[in-house]
Amino acid sequence: MRSFHIVLLASSLSIGCANAADSANEAPADGEEAAGSAASELRALQDNEKLGSMAYGDTKSVDYTETPLYRAYSFSASANDSIDIWVRGTAGTDAIAWLLGADYQTLASNDNAGSGVKDAHIAYKIATAGTYWIAFREVNQENSTFTVSLSKATTAPVDVFDPNTCQGTPLARAEVLHYFAPGSSASALIVKPHLYLRERRCNTATGCAAWTESTKGIDLTYVAGGQQTKNTVKDLRVSANVEENSYIHLDLRGTDNTNDYVPFYHTYVPNSSSGTLKASRQAYSVTYEGVTFPSEISVKLFTTCLYTKLTGSTSPNSSSTYKEVEAVFYSETLPPPY
Repeated sequence: MRSFHIVLLASSLSIGCANAADSANEAPADGEEAAGSAASELRALQDNEKLGSMAYGDTKSVDYTETPLYRAYSFSASANDSIDIWVRGTAGTDAIAWLLGADYQTLASNDNAGSGVKDAHIAYKIATAGTYWIAFREVNQENSTFTVSLSKATTAPVDVFDPNTCQGTPLARAEVLHYFAPGSSASALIVKPHLYLRERRCNTATGCAAWTESTKGIDLTYVAGGQQTKNTVKDLRVSANVEENSYIHLDLRGTDNTNDYVPFYHTYVPNSSSGTLKASRQAYSVTYEGVTFPSEISVKLFTTCLYTKLTGSTSPNSSSTYKEVEAVFYSETLPPPY
């Protein structure tokens, strides 16, 4: 069985400036926008701005008003920790965030995580063990509800066929909506999961041989009007749509002969989620060399990964031999919203 080595979160550094005046005169880094004095050195936090503490893997939600001006969470970090911070506001509001040391010195800051994205994102490598602060506010001091998440990047050998590979904070409906442009009923591409396939030969009397990996792809077969259309799919993507009554659903899609993406599984996103959703198969049947995969599957959807595993087997033949197949759709990270 092959092990895949992945980095779950970005390890790029966002280094803050040591001097506020110098910071104000520097051009913003890629993915950041200058915010005047608001994006430079932050003053010491007041007691009524401190909301408590966070740990790696936590996500906090807080209602923001202009008084007090800032909100902040503390956390403990070890030397060489590569941390990842997101501050996301309700639609139409603009988050700005700072990473502060124990004495409130500014280490890094971010206003917009990318072009057209009003959420704040900081990736930073901690130099010294100690207490740090995540401070944030709404740029224009508008009322908002902020979701603050804190993660630590890890590098570890991962077996993609093990469902425990994907763990984390569930991606809820409110976060999925960040992938939609205002007024749009369809999202931009959320993620392009990798497709991993493996198979093994088995016998009812002698057991199963070792797994072997395959790069052949899965088959989508659509039947309409007595005609069958069969396509072998390796290229996948996940996007979202708004349906009647504001239901949000995710589509797992594959390319057809015209290079259009056709949905073959979809799942509804509830207001709150445990991270595991049930997805149902669409008009396409999903097969691999005589093995038909189930019509309903489980999809793990977290802020750090997407994972679903399909399993199936053929029936034993006259020699009591059959084949088992596993197909995994897996993405180790979800990109920032568009």
